[in-house]
Amino acid sequence: MLDINCDMAEGIGNDEAIMPYISSCNVACGLHGGGDIDEISKTIRIAKKHKVRIGAHPSYPDPKGFGRRKMEIAPRELKLILKHQISIIEGLALINKVKLEYVKPHGALYHEVAHNLKEAQILIEVIQEAESELALMGKAGSILESYAKGKVKFIPEAFIDRSYDPYGSLRPRSKPNAVIHDPAQASQQLFKMFEEKKVDDIDRNSLAINASSFCIHGDNENALEILKYIHEEMKTKSISLKKFNNAF
Repeated sequence: MLDINCDMAEGIGNDEAIMPYISSCNVACGLHGGGDIDEISKTIRIAKKHKVRIGAHPSYPDPKGFGRRKMEIAPRELKLILKHQISIIEGLALINKVKLEYVKPHGALYHEVAHNLKEAQILIEVIQEAESELALMGKAGSILESYAKGKVKFIPEAFIDRSYDPYGSLRPRSKPNAVIHDPAQASQQLFKMFEEKKVDDIDRNSLAINASSFCIHGDNENALEILKYIHEEMKTKSISLKKFNNAF
């Protein structure tokens, strides 16, 4: 079974259209764009309807940069910022009688915790101190994955619609061809990762990758088209979309 995750409640307006094609949703917490209380609640209700697993998607407090700019924040303040964001999603999930199951950091925070052990430690402490048991979703093969072992449950993730540079890093968005818009190309990348545990980098060299969840970005203008294409391919391969019982 295939787990596809997507960043949602970001003010893009396509949550309802995308939800039937995914199995995990990363719900924005309001600090990187979109994500007001009404939109977050609506996204959680739609996820519940489609039996989609719910995760919190916290970021640096950077609405102008959509959370994609690195910010220098004192450790204590960063910890409070993360706790605040996760508690919003956890509370709204409780109101809607569904379970918050994991945390996936957004944007620059995602990339920072993948290699910065100080910020990774802060994030892991926040998850450990949460009232409910939460998993951590992050980049497959990262330092974070190794560091999280034995501390929290880790969900290794790879990307359907992002190109990989040599050595397995995501190609920066500032460079050409960083985002994949073509449905056939995105689908090919996904199934190579899912079936062969490999991904081609930007130079077409094959890299090892071992992920259990695969992300498409909701702000990719072709996200819905890509997902529909993937689902047609899944039918031919007899692969089903993973579904979760996220109710209490």
